[in-house]
Amino acid sequence: LRFIAGFCLAGCFLVIECWLLGCSTKDNRGTILAIYMISYYIWQGVSQLFLKIPDLPAINVYIICAVFVNLSLLPVLTTKFAAPYSEEPNILSLKVLNKKVPVAVWGSLASGFILSVIYSLYPLYLSYLSWDQGSVATFMAAILVGATISQYPIGWLSDRYDRRIIISGVMVGFLVTSSIIIFCNLDFYGVLCYSFF
Repeated sequence: LRFIAGFCLAGCFLVIECWLLGCSTKDNRGTILAIYMISYYIWQGVSQLFLKIPDLPAINVYIICAVFVNLSLLPVLTTKFAAPYSEEPNILSLKVLNKKVPVAVWGSLASGFILSVIYSLYPLYLSYLSWDQGSVATFMAAILVGATISQYPIGWLSDRYDRRIIISGVMVGFLVTSSIIIFCNLDFYGVLCYSFF
C-alpha cells in the first residue's frame, strides 16, 4: 500500500508541478513554485501534529490523509484555466541531461538525499535520544514551518539572481544548522530553534 500511495502521490506532484512550470515564465517561476511549496509545507507541517493525538488508530490517520489528498485535487479539477500547451516531449538520457544542466541534476539528487534523511533518520535519531512521540512531531513540524517561511524569499531571490548561487547558499545553511544540531549538546528548545532554520 505504501508503494502504491507513493507512486500515486509522485504522479500528482509531477502533474501539478509541470502545470505550474508550463504556466510560469523565467521571471516569475521561482515565486510561483515558492507559493506552491508554501501551501505544501503548511499542510505537511500540520499533518505531523496528528501524531500528538493520543490513541488515534493508525488506519484513521491514513483515512484522514486520503480525505485531504482528495480535497486538495478539487481546485485543480474545478479550475477554469486551460491546461498549458504541451509540445512533443524530448526524452533525454541522464548523461545528456547532466551535460546540459549539471546543477539541476546534482541539486535534485542532493535534495532527495537530504529530504530522505530528514523524513526518516531525524525521527529515528530523536527516538534514540529518548524523545517521546509528541516531541518528535513538534520537531518535524518546526522543520516544515521553517521550510515554509523560507520558500518565498528563496523563490524571490532565485528570480533575480543566479540560481546556482542561491542553491549553494541554501546548502551551506543546511549543513551549518545540521552540524550544530548533531555536534552541539543542545536541549529540546535549542534543537527546535535550529531545526526551524
